[in-house]
Amino acid sequence: MTVLFEEEGELTLPLECEELAQRVIEAAADYVECPYEAEVNLLLTMNEEIHEMNRNFREIDRATDVLSFPMVDYEEPGEFDFLEELNDFMKEEGAKNLNIQKDDNNNYLINDRHQADYFINLSKQCEQDIEQIKQFIAEERLRLMQQLDAFEAKEIASKMHQKAYYDRALEDFTRRELANSNKKSIKLPSGTLAIKKQQPHYDYIDETLLEWAKDFAPDLVKTTYVEPKVSIDKKELKKRIILDNNKVYLNGQEVPGVDITIKDDKFEIK
Repeated sequence: MTVLFEEEGELTLPLECEELAQRVIEAAADYVECPYEAEVNLLLTMNEEIHEMNRNFREIDRATDVLSFPMVDYEEPGEFDFLEELNDFMKEEGAKNLNIQKDDNNNYLINDRHQADYFINLSKQCEQDIEQIKQFIAEERLRLMQQLDAFEAKEIASKMHQKAYYDRALEDFTRRELANSNKKSIKLPSGTLAIKKQQPHYDYIDETLLEWAKDFAPDLVKTTYVEPKVSIDKKELKKRIILDNNKVYLNGQEVPGVDITIKDDKFEIK
């Protein structure tokens, strides 16, 4: 879209007129789904000048708010199919004026430089059309992808909200059903409802734990020799410790340097 904007006269509007005009014209072209690169010349002028234009071009002896001169007479507003026919007609007329002939296979025969120059213009026009098509498709693809992304996010959010609502009801039912039972799951035709124990989370203060282990659990202390380092075999430690009231015990002694976070049992649908 090309907008050629001019202002004349003594009055200056307190608006960003050119920017506003560009936005309105582009929105209008999008609204009627104009498939072509368009050009609009816009002049903001005073009543005296538009009065003169009306008198010269329309034989109307007064000023009007708007005066427009379309470059092409449209059969119907927003109907652009005839432009293709007009373009083909102009090409045919151009070929006739240059006396361009066709061979038996209906291919053009170029016999002089004027004719060659004519076809250069046609070729370049095709290049411009190709670029416009690519740009149009790229813009439409982006617009459609944005619409699809927004639709996807909206629909998924809605379904996730519904699922959370259903899952809360199922979890409440499962916990009540298994509250006084040794079972950890409920098998149903459509799936299994389960309450799964979560492993606690361990945080270690390595230096404190290592000093304690050297005195009270030396078999848990390991040394690597590739890069000399003394550490605790934490995997073995987890197997042997006893948890009581968020505290860790080994061989009847509380183990320092280990903080435990107990996780709530997890509800699952399988």
